[in-house]
Amino acid sequence: MQHLLLIRKLYDLKTVYRDIPIQNKYESSAEHSRSAMLLADYFMDKLQLNLDRAKVFELLLYHDLAEIEIGDISLADTEARKNKKKAEYEAMEHIASTLPSFMGEKYKALYEEFEGKETPEARFAQAMDKLDAQLQCFNTPDHELDKMKEAFLPYSEELLRQQQQKHFTDFPEILDFSDKIIQFYKDNGYLSEE
Repeated sequence: MQHLLLIRKLYDLKTVYRDIPIQNKYESSAEHSRSAMLLADYFMDKLQLNLDRAKVFELLLYHDLAEIEIGDISLADTEARKNKKKAEYEAMEHIASTLPSFMGEKYKALYEEFEGKETPEARFAQAMDKLDAQLQCFNTPDHELDKMKEAFLPYSEELLRQQQQKHFTDFPEILDFSDKIIQFYKDNGYLSEE
């Protein structure tokens, strides 16, 4: 029972909200992780990728746990992003130290693999993380589009291409899909000109 009480802290990811609204609310980081896992499942099958599916799911399940302590840092918040890696690492270390030891060690290993991008699974998980963020407007009802466009104003085409598309280089089909999403945003007035 003690271990279960310790891992309840991880449920706090449900209370960390991201900066883009979807369907009358803001998405939580936990919802984002689940959505990224669904995208991963789809693309692993569609592209017939020979990846360790369980590893990809674990990487995505754990990848944003540091946000429990530091929150979600927007792509457009260039000042906060300067120290993001350090803050995430320190948060990961602290959270791992509060978990049952076997789970803390697992979290550390998954964090290092995800951030290191040394394995095909980590690179793919990173791509799904970024692609999920790009897909947000497609869940927005028509009456919420103005709110979505306002949320996207800090983002430019250049920022999205520079900060996100580098994660798709190993997956040309996903890069092509990302290009189409960014073009949709541009054509429909979601992105700033800067």
